[in-house]
Amino acid sequence: SALLTLQPKIVHMINANNVYDKKIEEIEIADMLLVKPGEKIPTDSVVVSGISSVDESMVTGESMPITKKRLDKVIGGTVNMTGST
Repeated sequence: SALLTLQPKIVHMINANNVYDKKIEEIEIADMLLVKPGEKIPTDSVVVSGISSVDESMVTGESMPITKKRLDKVIGGTVNMTGST
């Protein structure tokens, strides 16, 4: 699918307050990921902490960034604009 080309190859994992990189193929359900400003969200997910603006224009057509906060769903392939989520 064309959306698969939007996925990053490497993700930032959070485990016991440590952040490390992992191949996207190795992530599992319930893994906690860190998405920094300017990075693509690697997979459909739910925000666990933080607040950010997300550019969903390539998926929804909406030109304005959407504010995302704890428990909001985010779409893989969209871009995290401001905060770390």
